[in-house]
Amino acid sequence: MEDAITLAVCLKDAGPAAVELAKRMLGPIADELGLLGSDAIRTFRFKRAIAAIEKAAIGLHNAGIDPKSVRPGLLFPILEGASFEDDETLHDCWAGLLANAANPDFEDGVLPSFPEILKQLTPFEAKLLSKIYDDILEHHTRRDLNDQQTNMEMMKYGLAGIEYPVFDTMLKETPEVVVDNMERLGVFKRYPMSEDFGNTVAIFGMSAFGRRFVEACRGTQE
Repeated sequence: MEDAITLAVCLKDAGPAAVELAKRMLGPIADELGLLGSDAIRTFRFKRAIAAIEKAAIGLHNAGIDPKSVRPGLLFPILEGASFEDDETLHDCWAGLLANAANPDFEDGVLPSFPEILKQLTPFEAKLLSKIYDDILEHHTRRDLNDQQTNMEMMKYGLAGIEYPVFDTMLKETPEVVVDNMERLGVFKRYPMSEDFGNTVAIFGMSAFGRRFVEACRGTQE
């Protein structure tokens, strides 16, 4: 972060052309940072970190959960990630991680790798991963509604695959690099294409690790 502040100060002294170019690269954040001053950068990050804490605290309060202290090795990476995030979808995920890190009832806790994974997701990827989680869970819950043991096994070890008709899903327009990225991060599984009544379908699944990541990012929401 100190490097970013140093860069900002240097740009202020580099002249109007450099400042204008920096503003174009930074987009809407440039307005928040004013003339790219170090104080403005700190203020922006502070506000986003506080907003994440507020979201987490409200979620825990509404759920009637008495929070525990979060160890620094997990707390600081989460707050750092939240402080840089201007997209509300991803910011909500950071707040969710913080809430569950402080939730004594969250099974197995928030893994230290989760903040690093979240840093590498785009807003679209986060939404897509959440949709796949919901779709697979709904599919298997409906299919195995009368088989409690199967449901328990599925929830313990991860979510098995679900078939998606390519023409009837959010995945239809998803770039291959997005799927590759989520698979690289270990939160997503892809199986070979198959034919179902003449229609090509894509089969996707989610590991127990991926399921836990999505649940951790959702905080205390139902």
